[in-house]
Amino acid sequence: FALPLFLAAQVVQGIILLVSISVFGINAFNSSSISLWHLGTFFTWAFAFVFYVLSNILLPFLFFPWLAIGVLIPMPWFLATAFNLESLGSTILLLGWGTMLAIASELTYRIELTRKYSLPALLASMPTFALAVVTGYANSAALGMSAAFSAALIYALLHLLRMRWWLWSLALLNFIIAYFTFFNLELIQKLNIYIGYQSLALSLLLLLPDLFLKKDLMANIEWRMPPRVMGVAFVFFTSVGLLVQNESNHAAVCFAVYFLFFAAYALVWQKAIFGYLPTVYLPLAIIFTLDFFEVDAWLPALTGLAA
Repeated sequence: FALPLFLAAQVVQGIILLVSISVFGINAFNSSSISLWHLGTFFTWAFAFVFYVLSNILLPFLFFPWLAIGVLIPMPWFLATAFNLESLGSTILLLGWGTMLAIASELTYRIELTRKYSLPALLASMPTFALAVVTGYANSAALGMSAAFSAALIYALLHLLRMRWWLWSLALLNFIIAYFTFFNLELIQKLNIYIGYQSLALSLLLLLPDLFLKKDLMANIEWRMPPRVMGVAFVFFTSVGLLVQNESNHAAVCFAVYFLFFAAYALVWQKAIFGYLPTVYLPLAIIFTLDFFEVDAWLPALTGLAA
């Protein structure tokens, strides 16, 4: 008798959630409805969280922790709609909610009884932060940049507490979003900084730790591999972009900087394979420098370089 009743309660709970989200979706676009009524949907899903937690206590099941955390994901949306929050308020709310989920993931991990909620809570924070970034950009580039940087900082701190390469990668991805947004701020846009220089600086920043840390590709791999991979990717994208654009002056500067950087890189690593990189970028720097000054002497220059 107990098990059929338990299963029936699960079905009823699912129907309640489906009905509540349907009613919310209809009323959210109905201007005549009272917005505070959406708090009913919020509390319905809050009670669903308690319901799934209690269900997991009564009958432990793989999906109950995921369902419990899953119902928390849309709840800031319900609150934002209930209080008619604009993009600024919604962004702050989403950032706070995402931060709460991220912190909860670490706290629940440290208790054996609640550890099964840790990963779902951390994963649930990701769409929340993503929506905060998107909502922030809807308001202004500065708010979007702040949201992305906040997410990067929180995930970096979580990685610092407990190393996970994929979490560090996510932190770096949010940092990269904030980085490029910085150059699109109204004040910075007036400086008209060439996109190639932005990408160049980012790629060097990501690869810079390898110049000073232990010269071992497998050392601290959870920390060093994500920025290394992203740095190589941006070196490739920057190089290809410089080759296809007709900007000889900028290309000459960027390739010269890459030559100097990778020459130092090969020198400190003392590995022959890294020596190929400066030998690629030096001729490119020479070719584009000659092209900028409109000097048709690339053949003797490269011949002399080869000699």
